[in-house]
Amino acid sequence: MEVMVCVLIASILASLVVASLSAARTKNSLPAALAILESQDRLARDRAARFRQPVLLHFDIQTGQVLRVESPPSGKARRTVILPGGQGAGVERCIILGESSSARERFDVECHALGRSASYAALVSANGQRQWVVVCGLTGEFSKVEDESEVHHIFGRSASGRHPD
Repeated sequence: MEVMVCVLIASILASLVVASLSAARTKNSLPAALAILESQDRLARDRAARFRQPVLLHFDIQTGQVLRVESPPSGKARRTVILPGGQGAGVERCIILGESSSARERFDVECHALGRSASYAALVSANGQRQWVVVCGLTGEFSKVEDESEVHHIFGRSASGRHPD
């Protein structure tokens, strides 16, 4: 009888561990990372507009980490980790419309007091999966694209004043 109770308790604990590990894996999934980046971009724009102060999205390509940085006029800059990089979800590459991106390890996208930023693209990765997203700086609209060549096509058309197809 005591052995049966021990086996029952052990099986319950094992199922809790499996559920916990599944939740952690889901948190680091690509769809979750994309949703987090989109919501944090929107939050940065909203906070910049509401408080009439720039808010930065800081992309560290070397570590894969993405931060939201707010600098109130009185006080220390507040840095919030959006994507952890490393073994979790992060950003492998970043391209900002109108900026040279060669050999840079850090990029800052500044959301201005009107809630606008430069248009940018990011290669988001999680659990071995990767996805390019393009963010329209004027509206904050997120669009998934197939690859980096499509990013350059969109940005090339935008820079010339023509609308993407």
